[in-house]
Amino acid sequence: MSFERGGKVARYRRRWPVDIIEMMDGDYFSHNFKNKSGPAMIREYGVVDAQFEKVVATMRQRKKGDDQRTNAQLFRDAAMEAAKMLDEVVGLDRDDQWLRGHLADATPNPVVKEILTNPKAKEPKATVADGLKLYRQLRVKGDRQKETRLKRLENRLEAVWGDLGALELVKLRRAHGRDLVAHFVNHKKNNGEPLSAESIAREVGQAKAVIALSVKENDLTGKVANPLDGVELPEVNGRVDEKRRPLTDEEVVKVTKSVEAVAVSNPELMDIWSLLSLGCHAKEICFLEVQDIDVERSAVKVRGNSLRGRLKTKSRDRDLPLTPKTRLAVERALKRREDEGAERSDPLFPRYAKNERSADSLTQTINTKHIKPLDIDATTYGMRHRASMKLRSAGAEQAVIDRALGHSQRGAGASTYGGDERVEQVREWFVKAGL
Repeated sequence: MSFERGGKVARYRRRWPVDIIEMMDGDYFSHNFKNKSGPAMIREYGVVDAQFEKVVATMRQRKKGDDQRTNAQLFRDAAMEAAKMLDEVVGLDRDDQWLRGHLADATPNPVVKEILTNPKAKEPKATVADGLKLYRQLRVKGDRQKETRLKRLENRLEAVWGDLGALELVKLRRAHGRDLVAHFVNHKKNNGEPLSAESIAREVGQAKAVIALSVKENDLTGKVANPLDGVELPEVNGRVDEKRRPLTDEEVVKVTKSVEAVAVSNPELMDIWSLLSLGCHAKEICFLEVQDIDVERSAVKVRGNSLRGRLKTKSRDRDLPLTPKTRLAVERALKRREDEGAERSDPLFPRYAKNERSADSLTQTINTKHIKPLDIDATTYGMRHRASMKLRSAGAEQAVIDRALGHSQRGAGASTYGGDERVEQVREWFVKAGL
């Protein structure tokens, strides 16, 4: 950085950092001071220096992808900043080219500079990249699991459609939709297997939602056709419910023996498998913290926390009663964590709480190492359906089943039981159902 004084001109001149220089207009930012000396010049120096640092931080955010403002939002913010700069000038026509050029030289923000030097500059057209940013703002809202899924979709869209920042929504065509589906059909997972028809439908559905939201928010309805509307998808062989059928009691016994065989090297897996019998989602168990165990009430608090983030729905927030068998599993896990010196906010099952994909790692382990080798055509999710089926077979009313599984409460009796009474009532049905 340099402060230069030559003749009657005092100038602030500073080179842009190497990591962002390619994004800037020129290698240096320079500003001719309006105030030539004294306190006024010192204040002006502080303002200019702060502007420089702010632009550097913004550009670094944009380069890393942390700045989630769309191009249109960046333009509008820059337009407001340019208008503010013009409003601060007294006695000169705001359309005066000399004035606008002088102000443009005084700002390090390239978008503000463009608006000042070109009063007719138009707001940039919305791109697919902008659509993803809007979806993050309005739908993801910081949810880690949703962000993981959206980032995966973003990578796949980029692999098929190229530079998403250069692909304007108005240029999307039907071929874009067909190409994306073809990519999913030909894509292989890490284990070499293709994506299931259900997975393809889910990925295409999210892409479709991203485009639809961007079209709506950018007032392009009727001007842009969503290339994924009605696109042909692979047929599902059988209903999803059939693929996620409940495991039978005999199958559960077999899988339990298989999991017990590795209990010495992986005791967490045995305890998690036991808790899955209560119909929990894998992620509800993986991301439990030590403090989520209510020993006095013999219950598990399923809630949002620092590990799993927010719950998908309010109904998922619940106290889940333990049965005698699952209580033993929890006691073993608590004893291990106590011996390891864990804090209350630490994970109960640290092996399966390392990151957002830990629950997927858990279910893949059980499916590939303990279910598939036994020639059982079901998945870990079948334990959730099994709990629902056994509760229903035992005669539990729908409100009890909904509460146990974290479904939205519905029907008469949905709010009949509250607090400890409701927990004990669900526990009684768990025992009657043999869970």
